[in-house]
Amino acid sequence: FFSLVPCCCTGMAGEAGGQDEAALLLQKLQHDINCMSDDNRATRKRALTTLKRELLAPVVPPAVLQHVAAQVNKPLLKAFADPIEKCRDLAIELYKELVGKLGDGVDTLLPYLIPVLVARLGAKEIVEPTEEIRVELMRLMAQLVKQCGPRIGLYVDEYATVFKRTVLDAFPELKRESCGCLCQLAAQAPLRFKMVSKSLVPPLLTTLLHQHSKVRVDGIEALGATLQHGESTLIDDMMSPLARCTADDSAPVRRAVVVVAAGWMLRFDDRYSYWHKILPLLLSGERDPLEEIRNLARQKFAEAGKQFEKENEDSLKEKLDFEQGDGWPCVGCRELVSRNISKILPALIKDLTDWTVGSRRQSLNLLRVLVDYARDNMTMHLEKLLPSLCRITSDEEADIRTLAEEVIQLLGLYVPPDAWVDLLLPQIALSANSVHTRQSQLLALRSFLRGMPSTLDCDRTGRIITSLADVDNYSNHSKELKLMLVSTLQAVLAKCEWRPHEFGVFVLLLHVLAADRELEQEVMATMALFGKPLEDLFAQHTAGVLHLLKQSSEQWTKHSHDRLLFDTLLVYGKGVVGQHLHEVMPMLLANFHPDKDVEVRITFFTTLGRLLRSAAQSLNSSGQFSQFAVQTITDIVIPNLVWQPGRSSGAVRAAGMACLWAMFTEKLVDQAHLPAFLDSLLVQLVSCMEDDFEQTRLLSVKVTEALLVLSPALFSETHAGFDRLHKLYPELLKRLDDNNDEIRLITLQAWQPFAQCMRNGYDRQLYQAHLELMYQSLLIHLDDPNPNIQAGVYTALEQLSVGDAALLAAKAESVRHKHRTPELCDKLIQFCKK
Repeated sequence: FFSLVPCCCTGMAGEAGGQDEAALLLQKLQHDINCMSDDNRATRKRALTTLKRELLAPVVPPAVLQHVAAQVNKPLLKAFADPIEKCRDLAIELYKELVGKLGDGVDTLLPYLIPVLVARLGAKEIVEPTEEIRVELMRLMAQLVKQCGPRIGLYVDEYATVFKRTVLDAFPELKRESCGCLCQLAAQAPLRFKMVSKSLVPPLLTTLLHQHSKVRVDGIEALGATLQHGESTLIDDMMSPLARCTADDSAPVRRAVVVVAAGWMLRFDDRYSYWHKILPLLLSGERDPLEEIRNLARQKFAEAGKQFEKENEDSLKEKLDFEQGDGWPCVGCRELVSRNISKILPALIKDLTDWTVGSRRQSLNLLRVLVDYARDNMTMHLEKLLPSLCRITSDEEADIRTLAEEVIQLLGLYVPPDAWVDLLLPQIALSANSVHTRQSQLLALRSFLRGMPSTLDCDRTGRIITSLADVDNYSNHSKELKLMLVSTLQAVLAKCEWRPHEFGVFVLLLHVLAADRELEQEVMATMALFGKPLEDLFAQHTAGVLHLLKQSSEQWTKHSHDRLLFDTLLVYGKGVVGQHLHEVMPMLLANFHPDKDVEVRITFFTTLGRLLRSAAQSLNSSGQFSQFAVQTITDIVIPNLVWQPGRSSGAVRAAGMACLWAMFTEKLVDQAHLPAFLDSLLVQLVSCMEDDFEQTRLLSVKVTEALLVLSPALFSETHAGFDRLHKLYPELLKRLDDNNDEIRLITLQAWQPFAQCMRNGYDRQLYQAHLELMYQSLLIHLDDPNPNIQAGVYTALEQLSVGDAALLAAKAESVRHKHRTPELCDKLIQFCKK
């Protein structure tokens, strides 16, 4: 048909020819147009198919198509509401292609098309039931925006009505198409769009919570376009939801936030009023897990910084002239952060203590970036920031604690020491602080020290050590607190001028070791940082420590930490202790008085026993202990051997006896010492042989044997000596009835030195009664069921035969018939007769 029409008509003739052609085409299509309202669905479908084929044929001139479209428009729009889905789909598809071919001529159709689209998509209830068709309708709307350009601004209100409904639609694809169309509309008609932008933000914010990451990405981009071309105050409503998106699990979502924030930084008209709101969104990207996003954020912020420099070249001229070329961010970036950080920090500090882990982590990451840009400008904000930072260093999450340490170290790098020293040390010194608070403050101090670029001067170091010396820092039961104190002292030794304060650091480490011996490895490793042998360290400072302790030594109780410090000094000082016995012994004597608390005396006896057992390397390292041996026995051991009721008192006697035995085994007591305490000691030995504690009874017998061996002359030769000897044997005989065979065997060993004392002037006639009692009692045990006891008793009797062999033989003969095995009696009789 169209091949018969001349194609070179011009002017009025051409226009008239176009109308004629349109009339001919409409006449041909009238039947199909009428069939679009037929009751039969197949008829309507065929009609739409025919119309599409004829109208979109390449041979139809645009002028003809414009006239025909005006006539077909209304029937075609009615088909948008056809009850059959396929017919609606065909009608929309035809309309989209028709719009595309009409070009600018589509404007004449908009007054009819836009209301239909609003009716199908913008109603409160869903009018178009098919999700895919709703998407196609939205694509048609986007096509209109792209094709009409700024002229679409006349219909911004209608578009806004549709967006408010479709953005909330359940179909994700429709949400995405709506966001895309909104971005195009905002760019094409910004003035009209600004008037409706506020109403679009609430539905758009819901897309940020959608489970599909692509929907969230499109939602973020739509919000970016809404603020870019809408009201600037809308940024307040967007900030919190967008801030949450910076921690989104999806990398494209996080990237979208960076891109949108960068767009605002560069092109948002009111950006100078809202730097403090946009900066956190962009700078959060610099701590993103993905390197691509980190690099993108740095690049975009650098662009914004350079643009800021150009816009403020006059005010920044001096700084630009002296810009450092050592890798610092550009002046514009640093200036942007420095000028706005005071507005960012209040909300950031609040988020540092948020109950959600994600918020705390994101806040710390952002703070780290801000500190890196603000540098020394953080000094004026440290007072407000420090309490929250200290608090978060004790967070339950390990990565948050680590991140908090990094931030504080960064502050230590940029902030002058005076600032944080003056703020932190008074807080550390507060006695009302809880364990967690103290631990957090110590960690903060350690991080500041580690971050310092240079060595801290002597005066400030002294202030730090004085603050750390608070007794609550090391006497607390918390092992973690003491470990933190040790770690802080390591930082002091690494980053401070500590030489003039070496004694203070040494005492602090000794306090920690006194409070918890399990930290020995950590404390010794820290002492190694002094750069001198441990023995030299103790030799240098032991006198000073003893001088400190001397003032309070008489008032020590079981709760006194100084008592533990003294004990630790004695144990770890080793050979150095022997050089200070004139200071050590009076302090020991003061704490062994019977009126002292039992637990205190037991603790000191334990320490003294350990030192006595290694006397050559401790108390007697300089050979001076002999002058204190008598005093140790008379003023320390003997008063604590006196019997008193109770298990605690029994433990004291056992500990005292252990120390006495250690003095004999280490040869710290010689013959010259004995006369000064022998008689008073024997009284307590006799008493202790009947003690309830087996260990006390055992050691009492051993000490008795040691006395007999050390100086037999004091137990013989004179009546006084033999009286001492006779006081011992009844108790030795009683020990043969002990329920512990070990004690019985040790007792039998004591009879040998006992017998040796009888060789020097023993009057058998004068002391016959004593001999008879000894022989009779021992002969009873000669028939003991234990063969070891039998052998020991026989050996003892052989040795004791020196007293009166004939009497012993007679006694053995008289009891022979009572023994189950008389062989030993016979053997003893034969020995005595020889």
